[in-house]
Amino acid sequence: MSIFANYYTQEVSLHRRTGINEYGDVAYAPPAKIMCRVEHNYKEILDTAGNKITSEAMLFTTVMCKPLDIVIVDGVTYTVKSCKPINNLAGTLDHYEVYV
Repeated sequence: MSIFANYYTQEVSLHRRTGINEYGDVAYAPPAKIMCRVEHNYKEILDTAGNKITSEAMLFTTVMCKPLDIVIVDGVTYTVKSCKPINNLAGTLDHYEVYV
């Protein structure tokens, strides 16, 4: 159980990127509702290519997200930029920090 589990009070929609469709557009899976804690703050992070980008918010959740997935928070659509696993003191997975 995550140390933040009691603070996962916001429900957001997660659209997982499934690939490219026959028309060359990005395809997404139907939305899944996940519980998380959202903190709105700007932070410079590195993307998967090593470029500096600005994150607008961070989500604490037990659900792993991948870069380019879509998260809808309070009607605002964000693209996942980074997802970092966080371990607890015992060394096992506690939660993920998702930067959008």
